Amino acid sequence: MRDMEVFDSFDDIPAGTSAVLAVGVFDGVHLGHQMIIRNAIDDARRLGVSSAVVTFEPHPAEVLSPEPPQRLSSRPIKLKLLARLEPDMVLRIPFDKEFATMAPDAFIDLLCTKFDLKGIVVGSNFHFGANGQGTPGRLVEEGNRRGFEVDLVPLLQLDGETVSSTLIRQLVSEGDIHGAKNRLGRPPMFSGNVVPGHQRGRVLGFETANLASPDPGSIPGEGVYAALACIDGDPENAHAAALSIGSQPTFTESGEIYIEVHILDFHGDLYERSLVVEVHARLRDQRKFDSGEELAHQIAADVEQVRTVVLTS
Repeated sequence: MRDMEVFDSFDDIPAGTSAVLAVGVFDGVHLGHQMIIRNAIDDARRLGVSSAVVTFEPHPAEVLSPEPPQRLSSRPIKLKLLARLEPDMVLRIPFDKEFATMAPDAFIDLLCTKFDLKGIVVGSNFHFGANGQGTPGRLVEEGNRRGFEVDLVPLLQLDGETVSSTLIRQLVSEGDIHGAKNRLGRPPMFSGNVVPGHQRGRVLGFETANLASPDPGSIPGEGVYAALACIDGDPENAHAAALSIGSQPTFTESGEIYIEVHILDFHGDLYERSLVVEVHARLRDQRKFDSGEELAHQIAADVEQVRTVVLTS
């Protein structure tokens, strides 16, 4: 994988950079997003210029909506997902209320000023500028007038539905990991820091890493899942894991939701370290057991399912 430069301001872009831009929010970097970015990379190679992903941080909905949706990918994970596609650079535009008032033509002026712009690639439903007034058609008109190519990528369809971040969020929240994986082109993932818990897993014979303040990411609804846990986000230090998301109904009626990860065949101190968790399959619902012994027996069965799902996939 070649090095990808990351810029957090227009002012950091080297003057005179000739580029084709893939522009969008790209939350989750799902298969539809990947099509847009790969088209931009291909166009840049054809024209002999750099490829750049232009995105926005934070997610515009976090600034503009009183109830923004859960993100599919945190900033660090999104950056790693973009790096896998190997663009030459990523520009993360700081998005705030002032930026949101920028007129569509002013946004195009900005891109043309900061880049020697050779092309823009966007999804066919892309809107830009204040209140989304900038349309794909307007972008094509400006490209013709200013001399840069515009590639409008059709929305990707799968099983009769448009692949979208909104749909994937719904699938993840419902525990439909298979459906989400098919549209993401990878397992849903999130990360969090390991903190001390109630030590109930240790008593049951299955130590768990308890995650606190998980990042905004693809956290599924309550249930037990087969997962892969990467310690400190290192893919070389990845282990099959049983993931439990729920209120520990066998032990408490508080209703508080816990995220617990039992890492198979691992022994070591994980406190204050981070885990990146890839969710591979949903195994079962959360439920209340009559005793800790009955729960331990079920966890043992869950662990064997994890071995089958993760280690043989």
